[in-house]
Amino acid sequence: MIAKKYNWILLDLDDTLFDYSKTEFYSLQKLCEEFFGKFNEEIYKSYGAINRKYWTAFQKDEIKIDDVKVGRFKEFADVNFPDIKTDSQILSERFIDFLSESTILLDGAIDFLDFLIDNNFKPSVITNGIRRNQLSRLKLSGTAKYFEHVIISEEVGFAKPRKEYFDYAKSKINFENERTLIIGDNIDTDIKLGQMHEVDTCWFNIIEKENHSDIKPTYEVKSFDELKSLLLKA
Repeated sequence: MIAKKYNWILLDLDDTLFDYSKTEFYSLQKLCEEFFGKFNEEIYKSYGAINRKYWTAFQKDEIKIDDVKVGRFKEFADVNFPDIKTDSQILSERFIDFLSESTILLDGAIDFLDFLIDNNFKPSVITNGIRRNQLSRLKLSGTAKYFEHVIISEEVGFAKPRKEYFDYAKSKINFENERTLIIGDNIDTDIKLGQMHEVDTCWFNIIEKENHSDIKPTYEVKSFDELKSLLLKA
């Protein structure tokens, strides 16, 4: 056993454990083939821009989660398939079906989770997402067993980095700020959550994005191996 600075590890899911880009591409392709008979890179990029807009609005508490789930697909269909009549509620449900069955993990994710358990860390999930989708992927991928708690923004009613989300997570997990590390790929949600509430953060930056914001992580790593080394040394 290692002597360690951190006991609680709060992990994001998408693009931290799961390969969300591949998952999203697969799910949207299946959806478009079923309802529209057409899919290409331009359609995928269009959805990505629309989806980010809705999630950003939710994170700012400008809209509710149901507005994200349905509104993004109404706009997506209106923009890309204006001549095809569809029900955005049905599109949303089918998309979540496809997301829920996709369990594409980043390379090394299981090994990292085993490392956390073997070294007596206490991992929990903190995710901005849809309950049915996130719980299904955790179960089907065999990763649910690693986590003491799974905190999902849809259940909370607020998203990272909102104070309400942090307070809810802390009440459920009962972590100590100074003994906790937040790990995630998103500067504006994961890292900002820690910065706002004086919890150390690790930016999981495997695609080596540049950070031009004033939000600064405590650490930055580009692989699970770097992350394990960090936790062994911290």
